[in-house]
Amino acid sequence: MSHKLINTKGDVTMEKKKQKQLNLADLALISKPAFDIDKYVGTKVKIAMVSLKDSRYGTEEGRVEKYIVVETAKIGKTNITAKKFFNLSKDNNGKVGWSEKSKLAMLLSKMNVDSPQNLVGKEVTIIKNGESNFLTFE
Repeated sequence: MSHKLINTKGDVTMEKKKQKQLNLADLALISKPAFDIDKYVGTKVKIAMVSLKDSRYGTEEGRVEKYIVVETAKIGKTNITAKKFFNLSKDNNGKVGWSEKSKLAMLLSKMNVDSPQNLVGKEVTIIKNGESNFLTFE
C-alpha cells in the first residue's frame, strides 16, 4: 500500500511504500563502516526546531514532567542534526519554566532572545558532546 506525502507548500507529492514491519527476531549483527562525526565539528548551522517533550524523571520536590529539545537543521548534505535537551523546573506556585542560572537561560542570553521559541533561525556551531559519539552545539 502507498500513500501521498505533501510538502509544506502543498504543491509536491510523492509516493512512499509501506515498509515491512520488523520483529526482534529479525534483527542481527551487521557490518557497517564507522561513522566519523568529527568532520562536522565546527560547522555553522541554524536552529530549526524547539519542542516541548514529556519526561518521567525528577525528584518529588520540584518534579517536572517536561523538557525542551532544541534541534538544528540538517548539517550539510546529511540527515544529521545536533540536539540539546533542557530540563524545566516548577516554582512554589506551580508555574513551569527555567531558572536564571539554568543552561537554557545561558543559551537564551547568548543568542540574545527571551524565550525558547525565538531560538529558531539562530546560528550555532556544531561541537562534539564530550567524548561521546553525539553532536551538540554551542
